[in-house]
Parts: sequence; structure tokens; C-alpha cells
Amino acid sequence: MPLGPLTASLTQPLAADGDSPDWTKGWIDADDMSLADLLLALQRQAPGLKAGLGDPALASRRVSGRFEASDPREVLTVVAATQGLKLRTEASGRVLIDR
Repeated sequence: MPLGPLTASLTQPLAADGDSPDWTKGWIDADDMSLADLLLALQRQAPGLKAGLGDPALASRRVSGRFEASDPREVLTVVAATQGLKLRTEASGRVLIDR
């Protein structure tokens, strides 16, 4: 079945008055997101971020919250603290969330 023409509401660009998604403004909204997915989202927002999990079993831990990605180290610090985890920095400068 052929589709009809797109309606105007589907083809309008996002308005710059707050209707754009939060990720375009540097925020990550995590709603029961896995820790692995949160790290991926942080790395998309801060491409130079060198971070990972010290224990692969932590990947499935669930995280909820709204995080400002402009300070990824602070996000990692807050997440580690609320999850009862710790951060450690390798000699290479890579930050790991660990038990």
C-alpha cells in the first residue's frame, strides 16, 4: 500500500525554542539505562573521553538520572558514588568505573 504525502508537522524542522531533544543541548536523560549505554552516550557527547568499566559485569547495572555531559568526569563520579562503586584512573589516563 503506497504511503500518502507527509504532513507538514512531520517535515517541519525542530524549533530552537526548546523543542529539540535534550541530547542536542548536552544532556543525557537516563531512564533505567544500562551503565554500558550511559558510557556510550557520554562518549558520543564527549568524543575525547577515555572511560570504561573495570569489571564487565557492571555493564548491565541500571542507571537513572539527568546528566550534563559537558563534564563527563563529574557524571562518572556521581554515577560511581550513587552505585556504590569507585573510579580509578589507569596510567594511560583512561577512567574506569570499578567495584
